[in-house]
Amino acid sequence: MFFKQILKLIAPHTCRRCGATGELVCRDCLPYLDNPRAETCYNCNRLSPSFRTCSRCRKQSQLYRVVVASQYDGLVKELIRYLKYENGIDATTPLARLLATKLVSLEQSYDVITWAPTTARSFRRRGYNQAAELARALARLMDLPCIETGYKAGRLRQVGADRKQRLIQVRGSIKLRSTDRVKGLRVLLVDDVVTTGATLNECARLLRAGGAKRVDAVVVAKH
Repeated sequence: MFFKQILKLIAPHTCRRCGATGELVCRDCLPYLDNPRAETCYNCNRLSPSFRTCSRCRKQSQLYRVVVASQYDGLVKELIRYLKYENGIDATTPLARLLATKLVSLEQSYDVITWAPTTARSFRRRGYNQAAELARALARLMDLPCIETGYKAGRLRQVGADRKQRLIQVRGSIKLRSTDRVKGLRVLLVDDVVTTGATLNECARLLRAGGAKRVDAVVVAKH
């Protein structure tokens, strides 16, 4: 991290959209991150106010809502890929602003923020968990506590798996670190992208079993 700060001083960022020197996304280009997606149930994609899980899908989900901040394209897609595959941890700043703006517009409030865990193998390869970095940046913007609540056991990797396979694979692969940390709280779960929602739902199931009053999730985009 210290090396990255030194490198930033020597070779500052250029805006990913217009090329201006100084920031990854300059002030003038921040509005281009705002490419909202229709408010739908994350599980069935039916229209649903404020991204609430619809009544039909709520029977099989512990998530009250999954807020999707943007379409998965353009500048947002570029920043997500930079964050995940190019060691671009600085992308968390503009992406967290996008998440905060979306949550404020929906007038949602929470007690604590946490994140979707990754495998130890992915953490070693990347050097960080992008969901954790997003959650910490968002927590600073929203002035909320941010805590680690779960971890992934084993070497689960869901890329390429279909919905049914993901639901089967993820069951039991996530462990809750402590139930005392979420009892009676409204928990906001953060991730970069949602595909089927299997990982988020498993996290929510454990958090609810640990006493969480309600679990919402917020993601940058839906793949």
